[in-house]
Amino acid sequence: MDLKLYLKQLNDYVVWQQQEINRLQATMDQLSADVQTLKEKPSITVERLEYKFDQLKVETLEGTLNIGLNPADLNNIDDFSAVPSMRNEKSSEEDQQMKTELLEKLNQYVDQQLDTIIHNSESQIGIQLEESYFNLIKEDIRKQLPTRAEHYLHFFSTRTNEEITKEQLFEKMYQTIVADINNGVHTFIAQMPRNRKEG
Repeated sequence: MDLKLYLKQLNDYVVWQQQEINRLQATMDQLSADVQTLKEKPSITVERLEYKFDQLKVETLEGTLNIGLNPADLNNIDDFSAVPSMRNEKSSEEDQQMKTELLEKLNQYVDQQLDTIIHNSESQIGIQLEESYFNLIKEDIRKQLPTRAEHYLHFFSTRTNEEITKEQLFEKMYQTIVADINNGVHTFIAQMPRNRKEG
């Protein structure tokens, strides 16, 4: 091999290597500068968030007695009849029959037991309502019963174990709504403005 040619090739290779080293060095310098910039940026720290619900204060109480949910929640409940159901039409008919029976039993409860519940709440709270409030409370509850029955029928039928009997499901819904009624009556009476409690 010609010595001149060999030296020329060697020189070309060394020149190419030096160009590569220079290019890699420039890339390294750029990366180092980027890392330094990132280090100098202030870090973002999220402090612990605390909510102090005990500091909330209610000045006035107005509105209607709500059993279980408030009116805004009731408006946001989906129209369950529009939801596609996995169950057959027979189940739907059974649900409707159960809802009808549930409403009958709940209305009987309102007729026969609600006066006692109101009197018990009056005794516990230490006040006495005007008689006119009894009918207002009853009517308010009656208006809400169909929505509550629909809500719990959907809620329990989609979340309850398959092995539960219809009778057990019915009783579970009934007892839940009765508890809602009792709690709602007690809360309503306890939070009424003082000037409305005394006749």
